[in-house]
Amino acid sequence: MEEALSHLDDYEGSIEQAVQPPLCENYVADTLCRRYEALAKQSGIEVTTELVLPKERGIAGNNLALILENLWENVVFTGVAELLP
Repeated sequence: MEEALSHLDDYEGSIEQAVQPPLCENYVADTLCRRYEALAKQSGIEVTTELVLPKERGIAGNNLALILENLWENVVFTGVAELLP
């Protein structure tokens, strides 16, 4: 029983670490930024993200996605290039 409780405690701790507060109210922006933030960190690039976008963005979701993907790809690829000898 104690072993099972220990596993549950470990699982609960890993869930708490995985759940992050949203970066902004906009789902498309939040999802993309979290994805690229994770890619950057996996590549050894230090990232600090501060994003202010309302839920209703005034731009089509696919256009916003293209803009954000382009920005993040530039950041990640530039950061990786700087890490190479």
